[in-house]
Amino acid sequence: MHPLSLDEVCTFEPNAAGKPDQLVEKMLEWMPPFVIAHRQGVASSLTGVEGIMICVPLLPQQILGLNTDFVLDKIVEAGELAEKNGVDIIGLGAFTSVVGNRGKKIAERLSLPVTTGNSYTAFSAVEALKMSAKKMKLELPETTAVVVGATGSIGAVCAQILAPQVKKIILAGRQISPPLLRLKELIGPNAEVTEDTSAALDQAKLILSATNAIGPVIETAKLLPGTIMCDVARPRDVATRVSSRRDVLVIEGGVIKLPGQPELVTDYRVDLGMPDFLTFACEAETILLTMDERFESFSLGRTIPLEKVNIIAEIADRHGFELAGLRNFGEDITRADIRRVRRTARFRRIREKLKNSSKSGWAKAKAKAGKAKDRAGKSRRSA
Repeated sequence: MHPLSLDEVCTFEPNAAGKPDQLVEKMLEWMPPFVIAHRQGVASSLTGVEGIMICVPLLPQQILGLNTDFVLDKIVEAGELAEKNGVDIIGLGAFTSVVGNRGKKIAERLSLPVTTGNSYTAFSAVEALKMSAKKMKLELPETTAVVVGATGSIGAVCAQILAPQVKKIILAGRQISPPLLRLKELIGPNAEVTEDTSAALDQAKLILSATNAIGPVIETAKLLPGTIMCDVARPRDVATRVSSRRDVLVIEGGVIKLPGQPELVTDYRVDLGMPDFLTFACEAETILLTMDERFESFSLGRTIPLEKVNIIAEIADRHGFELAGLRNFGEDITRADIRRVRRTARFRRIREKLKNSSKSGWAKAKAKAGKAKDRAGKSRRSA
């Protein structure tokens, strides 16, 4: 894991509070990786495991912006620390899974197997989207979906899982690139590609966003009332002001309920934004591979095979891992929240229909009046 913001840095380094951003970032470059928490009490009916969480003290913009070799060295150092602590497999979280060809270069330099957790993240994100659609009474075969960040490892496999279940799927990327076109060909005739994400969002009722941006990419989108948006990214792709709209449902993708009596033990003020019995699917995949004694580098590289998604889903089912319901920015989404979104969306659709009807009626009346005026003019000229 690594801090996603300067505020999170203060949870393990209180002296960073109030310091200039540049000074804090330089301080992080000097800090070595360290054990920040212990995960205990995770147990299925078959077995139990425990593990450690190691902090790579770099912010997202540093992981993407600093010298690649320096960043890789820091992550490898964290992996070596994990090995010294007796672990059997290493999971890469957030932006540590992005660099080094999606974990491949890191795995090459470590003696332990490595996984990004992307297979289980993709599976759980689509399952959360389907659960939301059912609660919102949305029929998938009649629905258009958009995947933002479709050329990423998570976005691409999510699109492949989702495409056969919806009417149309729009693959949105920063540009119409060869990987985007290959994904369209792989999916088939109900797939479209676009580089105009805003226009795509305006057409869809299902949105899944999984980019590697360091800040929100969906900020002021014109969304259809009743839209469901699944945000898989960390940091989040969806801005808070979009998430607060009362007529759309924004959910976190990839939040998993752990079996047993999970506890996160730490000497720091670590806050994952959820109770100890919940975690993100990327960590859950690492735990699952350990419980199943499948000590192999599992989810690596830019392409995640559907076969691996199916394998990790079967392992999760066997050990009693399940979706943690629906959550939005760290809060549970209740039945009352769902009813409010449906009610508000219905009201706004009716209002928009009436507004359009009024405009159409006014346009027709204006055109009719114009024709009448023309006829009257012709009559006067004839007289």
